[in-house]
Amino acid sequence: MKAVLDTNVLISALLFPGGAPDRVFRAALRGHYELVVSPFIIQELARVLEEKFGYSAEEAGAVAGFVESIASVIVEPSEVPEIITSKKADNEILACALEARVDYLVTSDLKHIYPLQSVGNVRIVSPSEFLAILRSEGKAVLLSTDAPSLLSPPQDKQQQALTSGKLVTAPPPFLQTRTVRTGCRDRPPGGAPGSGTAIPDAVWCAPA
Repeated sequence: MKAVLDTNVLISALLFPGGAPDRVFRAALRGHYELVVSPFIIQELARVLEEKFGYSAEEAGAVAGFVESIASVIVEPSEVPEIITSKKADNEILACALEARVDYLVTSDLKHIYPLQSVGNVRIVSPSEFLAILRSEGKAVLLSTDAPSLLSPPQDKQQQALTSGKLVTAPPPFLQTRTVRTGCRDRPPGGAPGSGTAIPDAVWCAPA
């Protein structure tokens, strides 16, 4: 099973532990599904952390690199559909899902993306709905978690835009050994374009 997580889901997962987005992301860490990203998603994640949550450029880049490093597949869409006219950046998320032919696009965007319900053969679901799907397939999804955030959150979440957080220095042990391969060709050395991050265990998918 392959899934794209919208940027808003990644932000919630990384900064605020215990909620559905957090459990969805941790399910990817445990190999319950293949996480698919694109250069746009990685760059957008870094931008939002820096502009809205007070991360420095270096910190935001480290966080984005962390997400990129655990992705099973990275795709560079060959084209971007013009499906959402009121927020064109969301079309980049749809393009990633369509290019990779994922099963699910998980989003918390109830205004623009979620109302579509599907695009092509991609089903659009909320984090809670995706957790229910994983459970229905026998995946051992956390019902709740007392685990600390994958990132050190701002001291005062109400003032998060004025403070900075830091990447956890030691990722879970399984991150260091997990290797994923698919039918896509290996990505070029050095990571995704513009990322500057090497991803030894990821797979690069791009148009032939």
